[in-house]
Amino acid sequence: MKNSGYERISALDALRGMAVLLMLEQHLGFWLWDMGGNSTQIEGLLIDHPIMVGINGLGGLAAPIFITLAGVGSILLQSRHGHGPILLIKRGIVMLLFGYILNLLGRDWFTVGSWYVLHLIGISLIIAPLLHRLKTPVLAVLLLVTLLVAVGLQDYLKTPLLMDDRFMTDYDRAGGIIRLSLAEGHFPIFPWIFLFITGIIAGRWINARKLRNCILLGLSFLVIASAMLSFHYFTPAPAVVGPYSRALLPSLTFYPAMPIMVLMLASAVLFILVIFASVFVGSFVKNWPYDFSLTFAHFDFPSLGGYGPLWTSFWSSVLQGNLQSIIAYKYAPIWNSFWVSIFVAVGGAVLTLLAGYIIEKKRPRGSQVLYILSVLPAAIPGTVLGLGYILAFNKPFQGRRIAVIDRAENLA
Repeated sequence: MKNSGYERISALDALRGMAVLLMLEQHLGFWLWDMGGNSTQIEGLLIDHPIMVGINGLGGLAAPIFITLAGVGSILLQSRHGHGPILLIKRGIVMLLFGYILNLLGRDWFTVGSWYVLHLIGISLIIAPLLHRLKTPVLAVLLLVTLLVAVGLQDYLKTPLLMDDRFMTDYDRAGGIIRLSLAEGHFPIFPWIFLFITGIIAGRWINARKLRNCILLGLSFLVIASAMLSFHYFTPAPAVVGPYSRALLPSLTFYPAMPIMVLMLASAVLFILVIFASVFVGSFVKNWPYDFSLTFAHFDFPSLGGYGPLWTSFWSSVLQGNLQSIIAYKYAPIWNSFWVSIFVAVGGAVLTLLAGYIIEKKRPRGSQVLYILSVLPAAIPGTVLGLGYILAFNKPFQGRRIAVIDRAENLA
């Protein structure tokens, strides 16, 4: 049964927005950056262009954040909103279909067998109901199994230590699309489902307000990755010989992703997730992280209050006391702003479409004047408009008149 008493965690939505910005930055940086020289390996680029590699590296966090948040969201969808596993499976199928639609539409970049983030999240959501049945310690063991299976598959398939786009989209090799989806695509199931499972664990702890556990898990990932790096660099001879020798390789590339890289990415995402989740949880407690008593005092912000025709009358009839004062009157300006923004958005869209139709199709006399008036609001910097509003409307109109009117009367 759906429980409508829960709201979206806006902090997680903000983190999704940050991931979108990082994705744009990473892709634009890759497409527009002329690397120059003959540096094709990441190590060479890091030496020749450390700043650009660093900036592009931040964009590399986009996919891990998306995958981890998908795991967190699967838990919140089921536990907070009461949705059953069927909805998760349906969303997974839709996500997977969108991934293959992109494969068909972007033939300059994708092939039919390409396996990217949408495909990974889709298949992860489909199997999420099974993962939700497992207890947290079992999921922790499954994290280790995921990394071991990834390394074993890469060794069995003789996956090169650096894959290019042509290799990761070539489904004509033995195994075809299944091979790409399991181990050799851009974001194959192994090892990247590690981050989805991490998100499930983190989602459980966010629900239970145990953010400290998320920090400890992130620290444990970082410690394990550091220990593996130390073992690799300070051991004179190869420490591990055989199929799992690549597990200790300190590769900085995603293609293929090695255990050390996955652990470091998961650690970084968990730390970022805790910061954003703390903003949401901390707004409902008295003194984060010392006093966790529930309070709404942080939402009682200074306000002159106001009256919203529907808003105030409804909440005044439902609430009493301090909550009535806060919600019915102090929040009324927010309600008014919401309706004004709706009207402005709809009206602006209608006027824009009408002006565009007249300018481009009808082309009457004076269409250039109409065009200038249409683009003028976008041409004036928002800061200038904001300062103008402040200077004009920051005092009551009673006993004074706007300077523009006085000036117009003087000119007359």
